[in-house]
Amino acid sequence: MELHPTKTKMVYCKNYFRNEKHDHNSFVFLSYSFQPRTIRDMYGKKKCFVIINAAICQQAKKAIRAKLKEILQVRWNVVTLEWFAEKLKPKIRGWVNYYSKFN
Repeated sequence: MELHPTKTKMVYCKNYFRNEKHDHNSFVFLSYSFQPRTIRDMYGKKKCFVIINAAICQQAKKAIRAKLKEILQVRWNVVTLEWFAEKLKPKIRGWVNYYSKFN
């Protein structure tokens, strides 16, 4: 296996223990953006922590919006609401199943 020189970089994993500033502190992998994010304490306390956490990346959001615009571009008076539901249901189900694993 060979690493691609322009796509490969070292990423600083900033969290509540390590808070230095670096050029690269986030990366995108499989349409998830891994970057430092603030989360609340799981035990109900009002504390917040910074950890590396995953969420949907901006490119994936843009692709989803483009797909929705493409489907919803059809004139409303030409097709029924059931047609839109039939077209959108599998796509929305897939997006929710894939992107709801993290935030």
